[in-house]
Amino acid sequence: MASEKRERRDIAQEVTDRIIERIEESGGELPWRKPWRSRAIAHPCRHEGIGYRGINHLILSLEAFARGFSSPYWMTFRQSKEYGGSVIKGQKATRVVFYGIADKREDGGGQSGGDAGGKQGGGEKDATYRFLKSFAVFNATQIEDLPERFYPKDDDLDTGSRPIPELEAFFAKLPVPVVKGGEGACYREITDDILMPDIARFEEPERFYATLAHEHVHSCGIKSRLGRDCFARYHADIKARAEEELVAELGSAFICAELGLTPDHMDDHAAYLSSWLKALKSDKRYIFRAAADAQRAADWVFKAAGVETGQAEEARAA
Repeated sequence: MASEKRERRDIAQEVTDRIIERIEESGGELPWRKPWRSRAIAHPCRHEGIGYRGINHLILSLEAFARGFSSPYWMTFRQSKEYGGSVIKGQKATRVVFYGIADKREDGGGQSGGDAGGKQGGGEKDATYRFLKSFAVFNATQIEDLPERFYPKDDDLDTGSRPIPELEAFFAKLPVPVVKGGEGACYREITDDILMPDIARFEEPERFYATLAHEHVHSCGIKSRLGRDCFARYHADIKARAEEELVAELGSAFICAELGLTPDHMDDHAAYLSSWLKALKSDKRYIFRAAADAQRAADWVFKAAGVETGQAEEARAA
């Protein structure tokens, strides 16, 4: 007698339903927090420790996040030499701006000013003029041989989490390279790579891989892969950004489910999705639309890794 064919579980639908259930139970107020420890360079500062303000604060914070800089200190090439440092060959500077007021009568004398966006100086309208100029700075991470105080130690960020060999092997098969050591996690389209904090900063190693899966879903949204419309409009439209984040987090949940990581992290996924659903006025229809794109992304990831869906959990348990 032929054995009955076992019906395959629809893991993606189970995960989607469970996430919606958790969001509804919480009234859409599940708090999300980063699953890794970070110095979160919230206040970039000059070499002497004075914090940047206004537009310079934003420019340098974004640059530090995107390039994985771990020091809050920034300085010019000349200042680095004064401290005995040497800018590492090939490093690119970041331009910041300086706002000032000069006395017309003294041909540039009596200048004062500060970061653009900060508090503006006074002066009589007919006696002074305003000026704006830019200059190049380097993060201390880009400079060798500076005094020790410019390089914060990461010892207090180590949680003890260590790589899981079979999961390392799975993600290593994917075509998008992973650069570790960043302050944040992000997919960088311009270099087609993923920046990740070290796994030691994560509360649990599984959360590292859930975050990595999220970024791999973003990576397959580019035109040469799956060509997702919401990915293409990510930086131009808050709705598109919300949809792309829904896709990435649902895709991560689907991948984690196949890898056997779902139960302990369901609330993480639900909390993250809840925050983006607010941008879409909590319309659950977006979840189901995003789920279809997320499933395509998860399928792409497993195909790229050479693993058929349904076999990943067995491989993890082996």
